[in-house]
Amino acid sequence: MRAARSGSTPVPGSSGAPGTVRRAVTVHLLTVTGALILVTVLVAGASWVFARGEAFRMAGQTGLAVTDVVLGPLSEADLGPEATVDRAALTELFHPFLSSGVLYRVKVWRVEGDEAVVIYSDVPAVEGDRRPYDPELAARMAAQPTVVAMVPQTPEHRYENDQADRLLEVYRAFTDRAGTQLRLEVYVPASVAATTRVVLAHALPVSLAGLLVLSAATLPLAVRLARRVSRIEADRSELVRAALEASEAERTSLARWLHDGLVQHLATTGVIIDLVLGRADQLESADRRLLEQAHALADEDLTALRGKLGELAGPVVAATDLAGVVEALAAELTRTSEGVPAVTVQVPDDPELAPGTRALLLSVVAELLRNAVRHAAAETVTVRVDQGPGIVTILVSDDGQGWPVELTEEPGHAGLRLATAAVEAAGGRLRLLPGAAADGTGATALITLPRP
Repeated sequence: MRAARSGSTPVPGSSGAPGTVRRAVTVHLLTVTGALILVTVLVAGASWVFARGEAFRMAGQTGLAVTDVVLGPLSEADLGPEATVDRAALTELFHPFLSSGVLYRVKVWRVEGDEAVVIYSDVPAVEGDRRPYDPELAARMAAQPTVVAMVPQTPEHRYENDQADRLLEVYRAFTDRAGTQLRLEVYVPASVAATTRVVLAHALPVSLAGLLVLSAATLPLAVRLARRVSRIEADRSELVRAALEASEAERTSLARWLHDGLVQHLATTGVIIDLVLGRADQLESADRRLLEQAHALADEDLTALRGKLGELAGPVVAATDLAGVVEALAAELTRTSEGVPAVTVQVPDDPELAPGTRALLLSVVAELLRNAVRHAAAETVTVRVDQGPGIVTILVSDDGQGWPVELTEEPGHAGLRLATAAVEAAGGRLRLLPGAAADGTGATALITLPRP
């Protein structure tokens, strides 16, 4: 079974303190920019809501003040269906407000059943216009002194449409001396847009300035945190690298201990058995058979142990170029293994790699080759190294039995786990993928590493 874990292991790494600080500053600036946009939108929206409320409030106060003045004379007049409206008197009544700009337009409506008709306006052309009497408007006028509304874009407002964004309608109900139901409609100049601009001009700079001050104050904190994270990542990377080196050192130390101790003891035991067997004429046949069996077992164990020593000690490579080193690794591993697969190595002639990246690449390739050669039962293994802008890619694939459905780590075997952690700590990624064979067999390990 391969000492690995199925699936992919995507873990982002660290590219050093300068890169981390740059990323932190970039994220901080992008966050501040987004916050500035959001604050601008929120302040603009709040300013519009405030300006609209303020415009309605001021228009209502103006309309109430004007109607308080004119409703006295209007209530004393006879404006019923049979009466003749004295236009000259009404014009004189409203003239001071219209000429001074306090009002833009005036309409007096008479309620006739389910309709309302204009009986007076400072624009004579609209006198006689009729419209359905709005019961909702009637209910609002019954509940409050004045009703303020936006000017709708309708035919009956044809003389106000060009100024609709600068006006508000104010309605007030009243009766004449005969009890006729009447409605006074005045148009008060009030621009929600202009008021919004004024409010925005005062509120937005203060809001944005406060946010900029806050962002400037928190930038050093973000940089310090980024540096701290960078140091933690660097320490983790160093610990993983040291663990990987310690694993290799322990492997070599174990091989040396076995060679100097157990192997020598087995060899000595074999020599002693040979000496005893040399006096076979003095032994009983049963004892001789037992010694021969012991000799055979000692030889078998010694041969197996020497093979394992070669694996533990690792290959000794003389090549200095990357392709030569990988080929030497493959040759040494296949030499000491049974069922030797054919290993194909595809490496660029002169890959530009930093020493740390080169060493990590060799460690990872060695571990993946060990797993492929020992456990895959493959006929072919391919190692390919590619490099691109800022990245190096390593592919180790075989046509063997593939990754088992469930993989468990063998006790004491941490080589591939350490290699995976080292790749992640260096900012790379290790993925264990299915093979490309049509029947689903085979396995592929794909490693990407940043190339400084």
